[in-house]
Amino acid sequence: MKALFGNKAIGFYLAAIAAVLAVLAIAFYPSVMYQSASVKPLLIGCVAMMVLSTGLSAVMGDKRPFRSVTILNAVLMTFAAMKGLSPMVNQIGFVVAGLEGFQTLTRFIIFEALCLGGILLNVVASFVRYAK
Repeated sequence: MKALFGNKAIGFYLAAIAAVLAVLAIAFYPSVMYQSASVKPLLIGCVAMMVLSTGLSAVMGDKRPFRSVTILNAVLMTFAAMKGLSPMVNQIGFVVAGLEGFQTLTRFIIFEALCLGGILLNVVASFVRYAK
């Protein structure tokens, strides 16, 4: 465990928190009213890449390809957020027009906030060091 987490810098921990946010988004997405089938695989890909890059960086050290995983994770989380938005466009229009209550969008807003937090953390993590 010491070899895996002992020599990590702030970029690693930011990317790990972003992966946790992706796991929370995966867990929260089934409660959204209208869903897209491609959202979960995109978020699962983010978590899988973080786990894989963590294991490989423990073995191979701080190499540039492992640090660029955060950029790819940010792109995947952006795609997941946009794919999650497309089925909800009509529902947003219904809420704006006053035909539906705002409570129909609360779970969707929480899902999008989790994705946005993960995107921002991955972008910041891509600019800082991954290991000491």
